[in-house]
Amino acid sequence: MKRVFLALIFLISTQFNLQPVHAATSTINYAFANIAQASTTSLASISLELTSPDRAQSWSVRILRTPKVFNSRSELLAFEKNPLIASQVVLAKSGTADLEKINPFRVRIEIPDAPQKSLEIRGYLAEISTIGGKPAKVPFFLIGKGNEGVEPTPISWIWPILDTPHRNIEGVFTDDLLATSLLPQGRLGRMLTAAEGRNFTWYIDAELIESVEAMSKGYSLLDGSDGVGKNAAIEWLARLRGAIVGRDVYAAPYGDPDLATFISLKKSSALAALQVIGANRLAQSLGVSVQSDLAWPSRGIFSTKSLAYLKSAGYTKCIVSRRMSPAPTNETATRTSFANAGGVNLFIGDEILSGYLKNISTEKSNHFYAQLAMITAERPTTARPQVLIPERMPTLTYSQALVADRELPINEISPVIPATTTPLSALTDLKVSRLEPRSTSVLPRVESLIAQFGAVTLPPYVSTTESKLRSTLILGAAWRSAPFAGYLFSQSTLKIAERINQQARVLPGRYTLTDLSGKVPLTLRNDAAIPVNLRLELRPTTLRLKQPEVIDIQLPAKSHSQVSVPITAYSSGQVFVEARLLDASDQQVGDVVLLQISISSIPPAAILVTEIAGAALLLAAAAQIIRRVRRRRS
Repeated sequence: MKRVFLALIFLISTQFNLQPVHAATSTINYAFANIAQASTTSLASISLELTSPDRAQSWSVRILRTPKVFNSRSELLAFEKNPLIASQVVLAKSGTADLEKINPFRVRIEIPDAPQKSLEIRGYLAEISTIGGKPAKVPFFLIGKGNEGVEPTPISWIWPILDTPHRNIEGVFTDDLLATSLLPQGRLGRMLTAAEGRNFTWYIDAELIESVEAMSKGYSLLDGSDGVGKNAAIEWLARLRGAIVGRDVYAAPYGDPDLATFISLKKSSALAALQVIGANRLAQSLGVSVQSDLAWPSRGIFSTKSLAYLKSAGYTKCIVSRRMSPAPTNETATRTSFANAGGVNLFIGDEILSGYLKNISTEKSNHFYAQLAMITAERPTTARPQVLIPERMPTLTYSQALVADRELPINEISPVIPATTTPLSALTDLKVSRLEPRSTSVLPRVESLIAQFGAVTLPPYVSTTESKLRSTLILGAAWRSAPFAGYLFSQSTLKIAERINQQARVLPGRYTLTDLSGKVPLTLRNDAAIPVNLRLELRPTTLRLKQPEVIDIQLPAKSHSQVSVPITAYSSGQVFVEARLLDASDQQVGDVVLLQISISSIPPAAILVTEIAGAALLLAAAAQIIRRVRRRRS
């Protein structure tokens, strides 16, 4: 019956040529392809790309504007949050079209009466829908062109090439996530695409570049599988080397440590060492001149007391959040991003401008451009460069960055500002957060274990220098966004450090002595790829044994060796001895091993008594035999 009913429906539909009904509430998706400002030869316009998952057959766009132009950055932000204040209808346009799911239908709408005066900014609202449907409301700005002679606000971009560590302290890849990130559509790939042809100031971690170089030579993962990112690494490195030619490049301290945490745990000399290592290795890898005197605290926030620490570590520049340098209450215009405090040049980031980087789109770029125009309009004759500080590991929505009319590297900011206007900044102390103690607390133990073994290698510390350097990755700023991953990294690092420390060790065993003095053949093993110099100490757990002397030994690389240790006992029985390896300063290396020794020897006095008793028995037996012989004869 059901089949008959369906057949009737099909027959009727073919006879009357019925089409699917498209409700007025069909879904319509939009994307801004362009927002063009008015010029002397053309009107302002917006270009839209429309699609529909349920194939809507109509579209409608209505443009409204605010009653008046804006006069401050706060008004721009208020309009972004509440665009409904745009109440004046400028135009309405609609049409019919078969909107597809994937291939967009393109619409260009010209907007009359756009702002024409210099740096005049007005808010507009685009209502986009199907005909009769509920509209999506999208705010944007139209801006009058500046007069000739008015220079746009200079922008300095800090462009970070940073990432979470993907190798452990032995340099082995723990995952293959970096292979995806390096692709053109990956996070780090998009960072390079967005920077093409732009005058950015680069901030790069040498540890990341070394990891990419290791990938480019072919690599395996910790689980033994082969990595898949070799070609992506080769191409990405070539793109990076091309992008930074002629640009300012700053090296992060090796591993990009979280400065607030590092300062609380380490001396300034330790940071200076990471700074030098990061700069030297980055210059060697990329083949360019590298600077290393720019400090970047996480989120641009740090204790004001840290300025002296940074200065003693060799830093002359520091990136600072504007929250640490707020404007006076009577100051309405945006200030410059350059200041000086404690002998350190401060580059003060504008969080409002940087916020547009979090989800880049044509609309966001338009809002960003309006903010820059308003900064210029506040004081058209006074240059006030602004520094854009993105998130440490930004994820760009598209392979593009926000566009500014004038871009400067941060090294060129201070010459733009007259010397008399460079303020001596009074910084405000804010609450400084640090990495989780459960992750960072293991670092002293890790460093101690690695240093202990490094002290006994030949030559000393050569094989452990890199592992100790990489142990500071526990303090990486990247773990702020992934604290649990940071905890797992710290725990795995501790296990590796313990294994490194135990590469030279005494093997446990049971031994037997048949005399109160003798030699016990102990077996020692060295898993390291280089020889080690050690001292072997045995500590009896009972007074039954005499304390053996400490023995100096040298174990070849990758070896099993036997060492005969003289033992002297005072009595027979079973005893336990603690065996430990020491360095030249008698510091323990590795774990203590418990040895079991059985002593079955008889003391000399007991032997003498036994011998006398035996002799007496022999004499008695001989006397008895002689008596019996005499009796028989008699």
